[in-house]
Amino acid sequence: MLLLFGYAMSWMGVLVGLSVRDTRVANSVVFLFVFPMTFLSNAFAPTTGMPKPLQYVAEWNPVSTMVAGIRSLFGLTNQFGATANSFPSQHPITMSLIYIILIMVIFIPLSVQKYKKVSPR
Repeated sequence: MLLLFGYAMSWMGVLVGLSVRDTRVANSVVFLFVFPMTFLSNAFAPTTGMPKPLQYVAEWNPVSTMVAGIRSLFGLTNQFGATANSFPSQHPITMSLIYIILIMVIFIPLSVQKYKKVSPR
């Protein structure tokens, strides 16, 4: 599951890489997206200690569902906290697979289209 998530996220990187001219800019753009996604998740802290608006964001964050899904595969439970009742917190593996498919459905065609546009014929 983690490899599929990495593969799906790599298509986001492909699109960014094809959209900018400099690797430093691509690195900065990806960092601006990945850094907040990681820290607005349950990867480092449970969502119960977060303010309510951030709890909602963290519970629906793809990184949170991936982390919770991997943890549940290792036998750990309720990584969102005792008060989480959202669909991703109840079904993290299913939601992770939905996010993986959604990311791939969006970014593979966009990346291929961008590649066809920028590549010489």
